[in-house]
Amino acid sequence: MLSKISVGKTLTACFLLVLSGCQGSPDSQQSKPSIVGGSAVDTESFIARSTVALTKYGRAFCTGTLIASDLVVSAAHCVEGETPDDVSVTFGTDVSSSAKVDREVTSIGMYKPEGAKFFPNFDIAYLKLAEPAPASHQPMEVLYDKSLLDGVDEVVLAGYGKTATECEDCTGKLLSVKTSFKQVFDNHRFFSLLVFGPTP
Repeated sequence: MLSKISVGKTLTACFLLVLSGCQGSPDSQQSKPSIVGGSAVDTESFIARSTVALTKYGRAFCTGTLIASDLVVSAAHCVEGETPDDVSVTFGTDVSSSAKVDREVTSIGMYKPEGAKFFPNFDIAYLKLAEPAPASHQPMEVLYDKSLLDGVDEVVLAGYGKTATECEDCTGKLLSVKTSFKQVFDNHRFFSLLVFGPTP
């Protein structure tokens, strides 16, 4: 699950963003955030133009990446058990801002049935939007050739995760962080599983 390479051999793994911002749905008692903090993303950056929030009851609970004008990819564990009526896709760097734009979801699918059980492998889902994304947003390119990762040693992760370990109402803002890229596994046991190291 990869996106495009930017200048300076930095891979922006926007499809991995779907994992970095996961909080579990607002009514979940067992979900725990795995990434905390990061820096605010500028509204004009390419990250902001292709990264979306999955929202429920007006709160962000996971992150997705726009890969077509009306199609978002996210993690299967984010949407397992959800129906299209449960989830909205929110465009904008702050889901509480009046500038945000919400889109209804018409269908949810998974790469494999019960894909969340295979985490982190095959943990892929898609959400079809009722109407195209706002003109301010554009789909992220999908990398189909892993050789494009040759020489890449740094990635940018982004998501709508928490800004502190212990806090209330501190999610819903798009944040990003750089980290090092170590390895990609691509064989019969793993589907493009990426391995990251400590922050450079």
